[in-house]
Amino acid sequence: MPFDMGHPYIRRHVEGHLVFGPLSRGDPVRPVVASVIVAGFVAGYGFWEGEGFLVYAREAWGPFAGMLAATAFLKGGSYERAAPFWLGFKASMGCLALFFAGLMAPILFLQGKDDAWAALFLGLVWLPGVEFIPWVLPRQKYVTAARILLFYLWLLGYAVNSPG
Repeated sequence: MPFDMGHPYIRRHVEGHLVFGPLSRGDPVRPVVASVIVAGFVAGYGFWEGEGFLVYAREAWGPFAGMLAATAFLKGGSYERAAPFWLGFKASMGCLALFFAGLMAPILFLQGKDDAWAALFLGLVWLPGVEFIPWVLPRQKYVTAARILLFYLWLLGYAVNSPG
């Protein structure tokens, strides 16, 4: 088999990941999902074009509360369930990074947009590969956290600087 999900090298990557590590060890899933939902709620405010945060919170409270209530039905995972999701996530983020660096950034450069460099940098930062360097593997959580922070800052800058 060309790709063995049970190989110790792959297992170390999955178990050392910031999100998929706790899921693969059977840790409670609810706090992870709830924090992602809360982060989405906070990040969504950056795109809100209404009158203020309280109006945004009132409008978004229904779906937000529904998603948080749905986390009550989640159970802990196992390595066999988390590993394919880890692989799919790496593949999808690689495709998205290639889109940012290979298609979106050149188009933005040709259009003379200010955020072309940010799109190129974001695409290069999110390309999977850095975390497969052996001395980076123990620090993979920090790489993932830095990537998430950079993406959030890019979204925040895009929402603040967007016309309209």
